[in-house]
Amino acid sequence: MSDMPPPSPTEATSPPVTAIPELVAGIIKDFKSLVKQQLLLTRQEVIANLKLRGLATAYFSLAIGLAGLAMMMFCQALAHGLHWWTLTVSARPPGMPLAACFGIVGGVLLVLSIVLLSVGQSKLRSLPALPQITDEQN
Repeated sequence: MSDMPPPSPTEATSPPVTAIPELVAGIIKDFKSLVKQQLLLTRQEVIANLKLRGLATAYFSLAIGLAGLAMMMFCQALAHGLHWWTLTVSARPPGMPLAACFGIVGGVLLVLSIVLLSVGQSKLRSLPALPQITDEQN
């Protein structure tokens, strides 16, 4: 009926010659897209990590500043308390002594600095550890 021989098994399964360059071009395009997406994801993770570290540093700085202020106020309270203690009984003014006022304010600031220190510490502990760079990696 037909004069053409049946196709061989290798001829039937091989793709056309023009399809191979298109496949390679598609693979390269997909690879580039994946690399770009991975770089964007890594960048976003680094930015988020740096923001959290900056926030933890801000809490630590504020806590240290308030603790220093509280220590100065406690020193003032000690000085005023010593002064008040050395006054004669008849010369003491009525009401709360000035040292108690300084002590109360200093205590509140110290408690606030301890709270901020613990918040900063918990935020710092929740961050992943930074990778260590060795001489072999450079």
